[in-house]
Amino acid sequence: MVFDQTHTDSDRARTIVVQNNTHLEWYGLTTGTGHYSLHFINESGESTVRMLLLANNSHTRSTVRSTLSVSHTLTDIHIISLVGNAGIITLNGIVEINSGIQKVSGHILEENIFLGSQGQIQ
Repeated sequence: MVFDQTHTDSDRARTIVVQNNTHLEWYGLTTGTGHYSLHFINESGESTVRMLLLANNSHTRSTVRSTLSVSHTLTDIHIISLVGNAGIITLNGIVEINSGIQKVSGHILEENIFLGSQGQIQ
């Protein structure tokens, strides 16, 4: 695996490269104001991603992307969003499969839970 992390004041981006027939399990929590971006590139191996997004009095923006770049790779992403009464969550969940490859599997599941009547999830 290769990690490449970039930070600015309120934004965070991270690229993780899965290679050498590795099985990556990633568990993450995103909360607060800002834009958080994760990009998993499966060059050889599998990635399992579990994310929890929380927003109560904030606007949390999150991008979770997994790119399957070679044959015989797998990604499984499960994202749960919890939003309170004054919270906003903007989520982009993406599984990208490069052309010309075969025998790949890409799954993404998003579940949204509202803990009030005015929260928003996009």
